[in-house]
Amino acid sequence: MADVQPIMPEHVDARAQVPTVELARRVMPPKPSPIIPSSGVAGKPLFLVVTAMCYLASITLGASLLISNKINEWTSDVSNEITVQIRPMRGINSETQVADAISILNNTAGVTRSEPMSREDSFALLEPWLGSAHLLDDLPIPRLIAIEIDLKNPPNLPELSARIEAEVSGATIDDHRRWQIGLARMASSMQLIAAAVIALVGATTIAVIVFATRAVIAGNREVIEVLHLTGATEGFVAYHVQKRFFFLGLISGTIAGILAVLTFLVLNTISGAVAAGSVTGEPLNLMVGMLSLPISGYGLFATVAVGAAILGVLTSRYVVMSVLRSLA
Repeated sequence: MADVQPIMPEHVDARAQVPTVELARRVMPPKPSPIIPSSGVAGKPLFLVVTAMCYLASITLGASLLISNKINEWTSDVSNEITVQIRPMRGINSETQVADAISILNNTAGVTRSEPMSREDSFALLEPWLGSAHLLDDLPIPRLIAIEIDLKNPPNLPELSARIEAEVSGATIDDHRRWQIGLARMASSMQLIAAAVIALVGATTIAVIVFATRAVIAGNREVIEVLHLTGATEGFVAYHVQKRFFFLGLISGTIAGILAVLTFLVLNTISGAVAAGSVTGEPLNLMVGMLSLPISGYGLFATVAVGAAILGVLTSRYVVMSVLRSLA
């Protein structure tokens, strides 16, 4: 029996035999390529570099805020307190010295509280640095009196110091002013260093964006020239370039901000373990304590992302406009 060949109707279009997907590919117009392709120097390499720069800026900004807050805590703690130190004197009972000093302090205007520290309390302060209390028994440890003053109506410290030294043998007053000045200078120095680092990061980012923009224009010079000759304005070309760098800076800064938040949360957890005494010794706990940023501090990381986006727009636009004007 002979094979029967199917008879195709003459009116059936041959395109009906083509698969639907292939037919859609033929009918649909090709997707236009962007002026600035996502690959090349403006792609992942630049994204990683800008993200690293934003992360460094975020860490520097957070560290500066953290140190400033910690120094403010230290200075506020010592600004409303002074200390009377009474050295042991031969032939004089130390308890008598302490009682005389307390009597003077309680009758001084501006002193809100005076509390003598026992010898055991003094040992407890020195033990983390000097070791066991058995060693301290052989040392002439001075007696201390902690004094709180009224910051709105403080006492006349020079006059109080002269009276204490004249009436109580071996007594001196420490108003912690030297520590306050040192901490204030340290805070100013850290802020200047942080500002210099952020400025350096910003300058480096600008240089990277300038290099990337020029490389993008050089790699797509023919396309840009054709657009320019066909009537595309400088603003049209610059818009597409700066749009790419805007989202590049915004996304890079956002990712860097998230990484910075995680970094400081980990630091907060570690410092909490230190404060609990489970990681290191007591001296570091006394000096450092908890290292935590306020909620507003975490919000500052968003400014890095916004700043990176604005920096990318302004820098890329300046470079593109200067190059396009040279083509005219």
